[in-house]
Amino acid sequence: MNNEERQQHEAHQHEDRRTTAGRWQAELKWDPSIKADDVSVKVKDGVVTLGGHLATFADKWHAGCAAQRVSGVVSLVSKIKVELVKGEGRDDTEVARNAEIALYWMAGLPKGSVKVKVDNSMMSLSGDVVWAYQIDAANAAVSRLQGVTDVSNNLVLTPRSCNATVQSDIAAALKRCATAGAKPIDVAVTGSQATLTGQVSSAPERELARRAAWSAAGVNKVADNITIAA
Repeated sequence: MNNEERQQHEAHQHEDRRTTAGRWQAELKWDPSIKADDVSVKVKDGVVTLGGHLATFADKWHAGCAAQRVSGVVSLVSKIKVELVKGEGRDDTEVARNAEIALYWMAGLPKGSVKVKVDNSMMSLSGDVVWAYQIDAANAAVSRLQGVTDVSNNLVLTPRSCNATVQSDIAAALKRCATAGAKPIDVAVTGSQATLTGQVSSAPERELARRAAWSAAGVNKVADNITIAA
């Protein structure tokens, strides 16, 4: 690559970063649940890094969701810090109790399967569950609670045996979720691990593929080798 080609390549990358950042900022301002003025965004090679300060962990969660919705985003790094507004903090015991209540009433979670610990407004979840969606459900149940500055989800999937058709089941699920004209994603299953390989056009499509694999009975690990087209 000569100097002229290198300069053109760098200019193209700069334009891509600016375009992706602009789309993300527009999405951020469009979402009424996010205070866009308090969040900064940097983009490099499709990786979006969020910074700044927000008043609740729920705000931080919403900002991350907004970033994932934008085309051109390959992965997300959130460095947003949660700084509770004066008077909005809660005692750790109260936060833990509210979390236990929220988890109890969360549909799809076995009662008592999730243990809660809160230290200086930072919450950690531990325990064993059977399905990947239950990990997401537990996270959703506590992420919007008042007085929480961070959630560390340490739930693990209990080992399950895969049936003989799990690979074809995942492939069929991926085909059902695929958009028109999408390239097929290859599936390989070894033991209880499913490996996905292929290319999709956006981060939401990759997440759909991951969820399809996690939904298969017997899968407790998904190796995601899917790339997002530039």
